[in-house]
Amino acid sequence: MSMTHLDDGGLAVCSTVMTGSKWWVVMRQRQDHDEDNHRGNIFSTHAFPLGWGHLSTGKEFLEAEALHLKAGDIL
Repeated sequence: MSMTHLDDGGLAVCSTVMTGSKWWVVMRQRQDHDEDNHRGNIFSTHAFPLGWGHLSTGKEFLEAEALHLKAGDIL
């Protein structure tokens, strides 16, 4: 099992797939969010509600986009 990893806007991150493959999943605040609701906004201290854990999908306030990287791909 892998742990959730949060980056500061994803800057200066590089991943090179040497063998096999890797899923790179990017989460962002849902586009249909309420302007006054800061859940899912990683720049807010209210990005994640109390009780939220790394095994939660956060589908109520986050949406995902995934890239499937194969051997030789660099992201």
